[in-house]
Amino acid sequence: MRKYGWPIVLFMGLPFTARIVTIAYYAAFDFGLFSYNWLFLPIVLTSLTTAILLGVLYPWVRSNERATLRLVWSCTLMLAILTAPVYLSAMLSGYVSLTSMVIVSVSVGLVVKLWFARQASRLSLAHAFFLVGVVEGLTLHDYYDSLPLYFGWLLGLATSVLAVWLLANFDLRGHTFRRRSAIVVVALTGVGSLPLALTGVGFLPLALAGSRGLALAAFILLETALLFPLLLLLLLVYLVRVRQPTAEVSPAPLRNQR
Repeated sequence: MRKYGWPIVLFMGLPFTARIVTIAYYAAFDFGLFSYNWLFLPIVLTSLTTAILLGVLYPWVRSNERATLRLVWSCTLMLAILTAPVYLSAMLSGYVSLTSMVIVSVSVGLVVKLWFARQASRLSLAHAFFLVGVVEGLTLHDYYDSLPLYFGWLLGLATSVLAVWLLANFDLRGHTFRRRSAIVVVALTGVGSLPLALTGVGFLPLALAGSRGLALAAFILLETALLFPLLLLLLLVYLVRVRQPTAEVSPAPLRNQR
């Protein structure tokens, strides 16, 4: 557990457990134990499972020397804790105020990410961008359903391994490695929106009809709209960062003048 253990638990163990919980839910659904009125129950169960596991293991992670691991773990834990009651309330209220609850959930989640990003920026701005990039999703969820089963599984495994490796080495290497790692996770988070943009309304019909210019314009507009939340988050992280003190430059000693 000294180097790769906790990142493996975070990026591979928890998603595997969440998948088991989801499969169990749909198996119970097929037996008629749940109804369509409990549409968001998988999200609630997954969030609760994640929060419980992260919370139980938190005392050991808290004593870990790697600050980035502690911050990513704590941020993921807090987001899981906040997600479950929002969707549970939506279910219990019959989805009457679902839109407002989702807005509240997104807003609170944004505040949580910015708070942890500010704490990470005390170390460096690369730490802050890396944290939000990893928490936002280095898993490329949108690709899984758009690829054949085995390719989607291999892509998920590859991104999980990459996330484990980056987090395990982030605090152990130099500034150049940390800066490149932040760029990689942010870029992959943005790339995750490509399948939706490629299959978006208007793009494929225009492309198949031979209107390449219109298809390209539709793709750019949709991709820009999909990337806007991520770009806004990065801008806010930059604005709320802890300013690092500028190193004072000692003046050159004056030569003795006669």
